[in-house]
Amino acid sequence: MQLYYEETGAQDAPVIVFIHGIGAGSWMWWEQTEEFEDYRCINVDLPGHGNSVDVPWVSVDDTAGKIIQLIEGNFPGERVHIVGLSLGGHMVMELILKYPGMFQSAFVSGITTRPAINWLTGKIQIYMFERMKNNPKAVERLAEERYRLEGERKIQFKRDLDKMSMETYSEIVDEVLRFKLHDGFRTVDVPLMVTAGEDESAIIKESVFEIPEMMPNASGKLIPQAGHGWNVTMPKTFNKECRHWIEAHA
Repeated sequence: MQLYYEETGAQDAPVIVFIHGIGAGSWMWWEQTEEFEDYRCINVDLPGHGNSVDVPWVSVDDTAGKIIQLIEGNFPGERVHIVGLSLGGHMVMELILKYPGMFQSAFVSGITTRPAINWLTGKIQIYMFERMKNNPKAVERLAEERYRLEGERKIQFKRDLDKMSMETYSEIVDEVLRFKLHDGFRTVDVPLMVTAGEDESAIIKESVFEIPEMMPNASGKLIPQAGHGWNVTMPKTFNKECRHWIEAHA
């Protein structure tokens, strides 16, 4: 089954593919698609999410293959820019590792470089997500405070969250928490910007320094006063940083 995606922007412009975080969907990039109207923006719903909820999540590797099929099927022979946050950032790392020739540049935020030390980390995250998912007031707060959603976007957020299964969420968390930056990344030459909010956890902020030490064309930057979802809480800053990187590697 093919992944669902939404397309906005200029038809004949360079392509930017946006990959969302866990439990979110293509709607997560609304602050970016409005800014990047001069690009052809492709916002993907990952397996088990949003309008791709009927596409089963198998693994990060399998999902990377599906994203490549989408890109090759719609933009044959074109090198695209790719942007990912959180789970989306981990997807970007997998994509540039396995298919480096497909990408002009990459921009990620909120990722880790080593497996979680404590096995309880994933269990706690899964437990907290399930509690939130089953609490309408908590869902409302998340929509309004973290994602700043209103109207139809908030309705879509609630609908997508409700459709996502705990089995899928658990499988993704378990796999992402095992991610490790390994020697295979040393040969990846795709220009990569690694960012993290200053207010994020230490293990996420470490990626800003560790990845550029290993990857020849990677740079890192901590974003002052930013948290995990700064693409919506600080959209002007996110868009400025993202645009600067993309235009520097056009």
